[in-house]
Amino acid sequence: MNKNYINKEITVFRRKLGLNNIVVEEATLLNILQNDKYYIFYDLFGRDSFSGAAYKEGEIKFIIINSSQSKGRQNFTLAHELGHIILHDKNIFDLTQENVKLEKEADFFATNFLMPEHLLKMEIGDFKKISKMDILMVSQRFRVSFEAALYRLLSIYGKRNMPADYGKIKVVDVISEFNNKNKDNYDKEARNLASSLKIDESLYYPDEKMHYPNNIIKERSIRKYKNEKISFGKLLEFIKFLGLDPDKVMAALK
Repeated sequence: MNKNYINKEITVFRRKLGLNNIVVEEATLLNILQNDKYYIFYDLFGRDSFSGAAYKEGEIKFIIINSSQSKGRQNFTLAHELGHIILHDKNIFDLTQENVKLEKEADFFATNFLMPEHLLKMEIGDFKKISKMDILMVSQRFRVSFEAALYRLLSIYGKRNMPADYGKIKVVDVISEFNNKNKDNYDKEARNLASSLKIDESLYYPDEKMHYPNNIIKERSIRKYKNEKISFGKLLEFIKFLGLDPDKVMAALK
């Protein structure tokens, strides 16, 4: 994996989206992408089903997100699928034929796109011992799952600076400590960060939303179809491939 290349692509992509040196909020990112020729669908596929998939043909980019999974995981999945579109020269990412190398590259893209090291260190500090509260605050600040925040901090600060038994920490327990105001053991930076945020527990649960492209995207997709820049067959193939109801999606695009 060429990490330097991927980080350069992230920098270029963030700058293109107007997100340079900005923490990504999911609603802002969705709005920006939808106005940059991305067609993003959220639908229910079950917690144990796939997390997401991506398809691109020329200027047209489709992303599907499984909203049966937690909101934090959905945000990571969206960034992961963006990684496929930016990095990989393929049209369809097969849900049954997973390429380990490509998946690792997309994960690396998502991690660094959502949690750039320089922005994370602005929140946490350049070098320190990481507390459970730090992990929770990074999760909240960067809108990712507790697990994603934990492993991002691990990759930057190393095992020696992580809490004992960090792999066994549960987010519900950390939230409980926070809500009970048992923060005496946390250092000043963590307490200050905690005081500046309101804990959003919904980040760790599915929101089960159904989202189809907004009116601007609907009009654009119809225009592209009419101008023969994307075929109806290709669009229908993608919809069926993802297991969506074609009639429901077509109705949303009318």
